[in-house]
Amino acid sequence: MIDQSGSKKFYEDKYFKPGNRALKIKEGFITLVGWAFVMGLMTLVLISSMSHIDTRLPQLLPHTQGFYEINHLAFILVTLSIISFLISIFLTIMNNYRNDSFYNSTSVLDQERERKRERLFENFADERFGDEQYRHSVKYCRIVPDKCLEINTYQKLYKKYQLNDVD
Repeated sequence: MIDQSGSKKFYEDKYFKPGNRALKIKEGFITLVGWAFVMGLMTLVLISSMSHIDTRLPQLLPHTQGFYEINHLAFILVTLSIISFLISIFLTIMNNYRNDSFYNSTSVLDQERERKRERLFENFADERFGDEQYRHSVKYCRIVPDKCLEINTYQKLYKKYQLNDVD
């Protein structure tokens, strides 16, 4: 994505950006209230449904007709839980698809830095192993131990020219 000023916009979420404390508090509070409501309702139904088996449990939901109403309420809660689970799975899949399609269509690399790194690599390879035409046309090459690269050669090179991935 490119905005009006010509600079690139990356996929971002306001919740995870620095700051936005009011948004984080509001969404956290809504989440906690939602979970408290679900857990409270499940506890209420379970205690009421078990009160006819164990007389020590309080009968929170009176059921004079018998066990049918509590079982019906438990069935509704289980059904709603399954529906909520399926909706959350569906939304997660849709969100992942949206992210994949966004990242596939938008470059998240700093292209200028990548060009600098490519030029730096080409210059280093030319200096160390000969020009590109020679490197691509040679059939057999014997490299002396002086010319062997250390494991972190490119990391050192990028760090020297401040083109390192990690800041």
